[in-house]
Amino acid sequence: MKLVMLFTIVCSSMVRSNTLSQENNANFDEELDASQEELMGFDLPSNAPKRSGDLDFSYNTETKDVKKNGPNYWSKISDKCGGKFQSPINIVTNRGSVNGKLRNPTRRIKITFPGESSSTLENNGHTLQLTINKNNPKLFAFTSRISKEYNLKQIHFHFGCKLDERITGSEHRIDGKAFDLEVHFVFQDNNKVVSVVGVLFNEPIPSNATNNDIKSPLKRLSSRVLRFKGKKKINFSNDVLKSLLPEDIYGELGTNNYYSYKGSLTTPPCTEEVRWKVIADPKLIQKEFMKFLRKLPSHTNHEVNGLLCDNSRPIQNYQHTVYYKHENAI
Repeated sequence: MKLVMLFTIVCSSMVRSNTLSQENNANFDEELDASQEELMGFDLPSNAPKRSGDLDFSYNTETKDVKKNGPNYWSKISDKCGGKFQSPINIVTNRGSVNGKLRNPTRRIKITFPGESSSTLENNGHTLQLTINKNNPKLFAFTSRISKEYNLKQIHFHFGCKLDERITGSEHRIDGKAFDLEVHFVFQDNNKVVSVVGVLFNEPIPSNATNNDIKSPLKRLSSRVLRFKGKKKINFSNDVLKSLLPEDIYGELGTNNYYSYKGSLTTPPCTEEVRWKVIADPKLIQKEFMKFLRKLPSHTNHEVNGLLCDNSRPIQNYQHTVYYKHENAI
């Protein structure tokens, strides 16, 4: 209930104007801080599902990893986390720098929306997650001869605590560069094969007029929140999901503007054989949405700073083939 209240407060602050004055920014911070204090006292139900089952893990490192359940110890939590095909990775765009890197302009991906979706919203202590319950959008990976179909299961967010430290924001990097936010669209086919579409985002620096043109997923999401006891069930327009995707991926032809490789889940149990598709070009994200994410607490108290932010697994040593598909590939 209080998580929904926080969404509503943020939404009402954003609707006033796309470009907030210093006075409005101060009011926004006060409202958000007050709501965070309320939310910090909220306990998840004992039977609340976690994104990685009942595995006890954190993102803490070095001296902060008091419980020794941070990324350096994940292979002890699940031996799969020590595998050879682990994610995330640093994607190197220089052709000569990636062993076996290939271009294949013929394989495209496309996301379709069969109907208006319904979802369950939860802060599971590691991320903010939307689990799709009805009318699951579909991912198609296809060539001129074959097509593979996957159903969207859930969406979650990885992001850093500070704007000026693009070190721990996104999980994947491109040529060593991290981004402010990475959104994962997790799909699964009828054979339980998992395919994840990763979308990278940056907040505009400095904030300027281009902010007015940035779609606000938070505003769209918040406006459709329904209040239920227990889980936070919401119905929303597909425009909510589309605002978190590049436009060409749900266009008529789909897109081949992405990197793909075979990796793993980025949290324990770190299951491999995951088909990754990382969108090549980052999108812009509204600063008020990032401010909201950075205020969300970690209810499970796994993180020393008490917040969800900095919830990204370190880059893994990956020595296998990365495929690069781009509209201009030949």
